[in-house]
Amino acid sequence: MKMSAKIDQRSTINDQRSTINDQRYNYVQSLPTIKLNINGQTLEYKHGLPGWIPLKEENAAPLFHKTKELFDRAGIKFAIAFGTLLGAVREKGVIKSDTDMDIYIQDEKKLYDNLINFQNEGLFLCRFHPGYGYTFRVDYSGCFIDVYIMRELRGLRKLLWGRECISLVGFVMPRKLFQGYEKTEFLGEECLCPANPENLLEWCYGSDWRIPQDKKGRYEITPAIYYRKLTSPFVKIARLIFDKNYRIVILHRKKTTGSFFFFGPKFKFLRKKQK
Repeated sequence: MKMSAKIDQRSTINDQRSTINDQRYNYVQSLPTIKLNINGQTLEYKHGLPGWIPLKEENAAPLFHKTKELFDRAGIKFAIAFGTLLGAVREKGVIKSDTDMDIYIQDEKKLYDNLINFQNEGLFLCRFHPGYGYTFRVDYSGCFIDVYIMRELRGLRKLLWGRECISLVGFVMPRKLFQGYEKTEFLGEECLCPANPENLLEWCYGSDWRIPQDKKGRYEITPAIYYRKLTSPFVKIARLIFDKNYRIVILHRKKTTGSFFFFGPKFKFLRKKQK
């Protein structure tokens, strides 16, 4: 009887997953179709995501393996970062409540030129923002991988911090954190990450990045580069001056150094000490 109950339960779960995947498939089909001209050929893809779900290794592994296989074949060098790096270093897997995987590359042209090949091999583009990032999927499970573009700063930000910083995910980030690579393992695959990854993790998440935290409905550890609500008129004006797209590196560390805003490697404003 117990065995029969377990089989019935598994069957019910599989039916529910199949229904959810069908719903996501129907949603994707309703998304706008975007056409890209790639070396004289046309790539059509559905621009949008069918909803995030917390990552599970059984869903994340096929996508990561497919991405690594195709990127390696195309000669696109990539490294894991952010939540994916945190999972690889601290959890030896995915972190709780993470909703996608994060990697970065430098050769955007090679990535763009291979988009049609990737689609033919089962790695589907679902978001495309030139100079910023690309998002891929392999199925309709709600699992995605973001491929961010690391590039040099432009405009005023280049004038201010071009020697010391680079642009990644649209943010100003210290160049020294990305000098060199080392090997690590993620979901059973050997891959690259920034050399001395602990330095990047501490810069992004604070000195307590090794301690898991439970934040309902949000990322497990609030990334330092995520936006915070700004109340100071001065900071609002500064945002307009420093970046027309309102993308400024903002650090927020409640448990370590207090809350402060950070415009590049040497300019700190409105630092507030914890009481």
